[in-house]
Amino acid sequence: MSIALKQTFDATPNPKLVIAVGACGISGGIFGQSYASCGGVDAVVPVDVYILVVLPDPRHCSAAYCWL
Repeated sequence: MSIALKQTFDATPNPKLVIAVGACGISGGIFGQSYASCGGVDAVVPVDVYILVVLPDPRHCSAAYCWL
């Protein structure tokens, strides 16, 4: 999936905004750095904002957009 994510990121026109959501998106979750995972999404593409809540409600997403 890291190859597909990188290709999608490269194909997206500028400006590119990446928001990592939850433990899995930020650090890879319980799988972390295993043979099947490269860790968080920031290991593949640069992340602009991190939302630490696993299931964010609209308030968390709105706050993240304000940081951009």
